[in-house]
Amino acid sequence: MNKFACILVIFGITGSSYAQVPGFNCDMNNFQSCTNVFADYLGVSSTNVFDEMFLFRALYDKFTTGQGVGDVVNLCNQISNFYTCVTTDQIRQCMSPLGWVNQGKSPAQAYINDGTLRQWVFMCGVGLDLFQDPNTYDCIRRTFNNNFNQLVDGALYPYMQNIAFDPANACNYSAQLQMAWTNVFYTSAPCYNDRREYAAQFVGCAAALEYTSAQFSHCMQQNSCKWVARWNNPSYLKKIDGVMHLKVVPYWQKDKYGKLYQTKESWIPLN
Repeated sequence: MNKFACILVIFGITGSSYAQVPGFNCDMNNFQSCTNVFADYLGVSSTNVFDEMFLFRALYDKFTTGQGVGDVVNLCNQISNFYTCVTTDQIRQCMSPLGWVNQGKSPAQAYINDGTLRQWVFMCGVGLDLFQDPNTYDCIRRTFNNNFNQLVDGALYPYMQNIAFDPANACNYSAQLQMAWTNVFYTSAPCYNDRREYAAQFVGCAAALEYTSAQFSHCMQQNSCKWVARWNNPSYLKKIDGVMHLKVVPYWQKDKYGKLYQTKESWIPLN
């Protein structure tokens, strides 16, 4: 079995494990030991690697600072080594959404961790196959590097706020997240110049879809990703003073008094 197949086997086990959530019985000593090794590789403190967006940022920092697909393989192997260390049974106990909550994480944090790891199941599976083409790998890496804040602050954060305060419309917010990520990648100069914009838009759409899949799996049927340009929506893009901007959709927020309000639509420049 080659190294790519090994990665897919590990993540295949992981994906099936998420479907079952037994009673909490996480071996925290083993989990912490595995976390220490994983966090050390990522360059993040083991005490907060699974808090806020530390894991998300650390994984993409490793990805964007890589020099070639071999570095992606190494990153994926490190992730699979972490899962192997935790063990299949303990993945269910420690790393399902319920497992994270029983570790003391908030439900929102549980889905951040779960969504991030699911995203990397895609990046280390289908994504890794696409990255065998050097131009595709380079354009995806550079797009994440150049537009990371736009992808997070301009798209992911509004999504997180909206589902927290208006979960009934989660599928619409999931589609907005996919639309935003798709458009960032589709209009990325490194991808467009190398004629990789369609592969890039698929990566953007699918990575966003995987992030939402655990919390809102029912949305995946209506928000699927296709190898066609239907996700490229001009209403999410606008040139301002010659610079392409991404629309930041209105999202729910609380003011300093705890009163809920909705932000106004805004635009964030793309790089």
